[in-house]
Amino acid sequence: MKILVCIKKAGSTEEAAEAIDRFAAFALEEALRLKETLATVTPITVAVVTAGPPEAAQVIRRAFGCGADSGYHIVTAKTEKSEPIEQTGYTPSFITADRLRTVAEAGNYDLILTGIMSTDMMAAQTGPLLARMLNFPCATGVVETRLSPEEKLVEVERELENGRREVLAIKL
Repeated sequence: MKILVCIKKAGSTEEAAEAIDRFAAFALEEALRLKETLATVTPITVAVVTAGPPEAAQVIRRAFGCGADSGYHIVTAKTEKSEPIEQTGYTPSFITADRLRTVAEAGNYDLILTGIMSTDMMAAQTGPLLARMLNFPCATGVVETRLSPEEKLVEVERELENGRREVLAIKL
């Protein structure tokens, strides 16, 4: 089984250069937990992908240190994020999702995890846009996952408003 985790360099200058955005770090941690938990049931590989300027490669190395098996860096110019939508016609989230799509399609992944949003943009759009581009099911606000590789399902518990929760079974 193959899991892809979309990660991002933390946006704060006070954080370490190799720091992973905290919401992306949750996604990576969950992928590595699934890998460890199911190691006796099925072999799982965890790949990470990031899109960003050359220094963003530091988060790939950090992910390797955490236990990721492979990584991809889509190198972009430093100024791309700040280009007005009028110049490109697309939101930064759409552009990022489209770039991540190329890696996701090439790798034939069973499960793709992203953080709920990035701490710098806080748009919460990249993950759902990526899922739509790939025609994959999508669940947001996930607080717990249970993976059933033999049934090709992932059961997710989502946090809703007013403290409510919802459980979904999603095909891999």
